[in-house]
Amino acid sequence: MSRGPGIRRSVAATVALVAVLGVLAGCLAVRQRREKPSMMTYQQAVDLVEQLVQENVAQLRPAPRLEPVGPVLRAPCSGPNDDRETGTIMVEHNYWLRDIDPSLNDSIVAQVRRYWSDNGYTVGLDRGTSGNRKVVATHPGSGFRVDLVEGQRVLSLGAQSNCVPEPALTRGSPAPSG
Repeated sequence: MSRGPGIRRSVAATVALVAVLGVLAGCLAVRQRREKPSMMTYQQAVDLVEQLVQENVAQLRPAPRLEPVGPVLRAPCSGPNDDRETGTIMVEHNYWLRDIDPSLNDSIVAQVRRYWSDNGYTVGLDRGTSGNRKVVATHPGSGFRVDLVEGQRVLSLGAQSNCVPEPALTRGSPAPSG
């Protein structure tokens, strides 16, 4: 009978050890994701942002005319506590969806949501109602975000990259256009 409590203690110790190792492995994986930039280059991120916008817009009927909201944006990524430079940036580009009658905005939003659903995107934010809303989804292959915004009866669609290494030649200079 003395074997019973010893075996229970051994099993409990093994379970505790496995749990601790699991937590440590999880923490290490999160830290590596946070500190290790994407293997994608800046130009690859710009290209994929543009590709995601084009793929989303290609599904829309009526087809809108894209008008850039501004240039390709670069935003610095910061450390885990927003306390240090990482040498990485996020790339973002947004477009107005022109030549869409405002009465069709609900249809356009529904088409984008359907495209996302059919293509494995994960919707992370769906806020607001007709006339004032924002829907954000994550692309399944890259983790890039795509957002659709409606405000003042106008729609915009854009995409944002994950953190990628900042090109050395462009540090501190304006983002290249396009």
